[in-house]
Amino acid sequence: MQKTRTEPRKRGQHFTYYDRVKLRAYLDLRIPTGQIAKSLNCCPNTVRNEIRRGLCDKMLSDLRIIKSYDPYYAQSQYDIKSSNKGPCLKVGNDHGYVKFVEHMIVNEKYSPDAITGYINENEIAFPGQVSTSTLYRYIDSGDIFVNVSRENLHMQGKRKRIYNKIKRVRVVKSLNRCIDERPPEIASRDEYGHWEMDLVEGKRGGSGQFLLALAVFSGPEIVHRSSPH
Repeated sequence: MQKTRTEPRKRGQHFTYYDRVKLRAYLDLRIPTGQIAKSLNCCPNTVRNEIRRGLCDKMLSDLRIIKSYDPYYAQSQYDIKSSNKGPCLKVGNDHGYVKFVEHMIVNEKYSPDAITGYINENEIAFPGQVSTSTLYRYIDSGDIFVNVSRENLHMQGKRKRIYNKIKRVRVVKSLNRCIDERPPEIASRDEYGHWEMDLVEGKRGGSGQFLLALAVFSGPEIVHRSSPH
């Protein structure tokens, strides 16, 4: 709905909802059409046309139905007609192109992009041929290709993800020291008091166990066993 305004209406402009409310007030006061036109800064024919646009049925208290001007109804009619404005569809009346596209999608399992490429490669002349993006838009709207929808497409219109840039992942080294960095005297197991821990897992679905061993001169000795849970 259009916004109201406080400045005088310029001659030649379209009526706004505010102008239509004023017109309804003038009609309730039974002001002549000529005076209404002068007040709204338009010609009398514009006022008459606007009244015809906004006439609708109104029920009175005694249940009688009369024709009355309704500014809200007049505004809604104006908005509907305004939404129909714009350029004609590119496909026009080229029914051969429409049937060809529907045949290629339903029977030949072509995608809209493949259809466009096929037409260009074989130099087929269609006055109403459109681009791939427009073809997708017509399919989504359902107004042109009534026998084709996204469900008829092989990939249902899903497009492959676009990889703009592959980011290099930086591997952050753990704060703990690696076992390969241990001193040689520890690896030789000649010094008593160093601990080693290992994990022994059972079969899938079973329960693994932690195994903690103490390195001694005679060999590793199990000192603690616990469940992973």
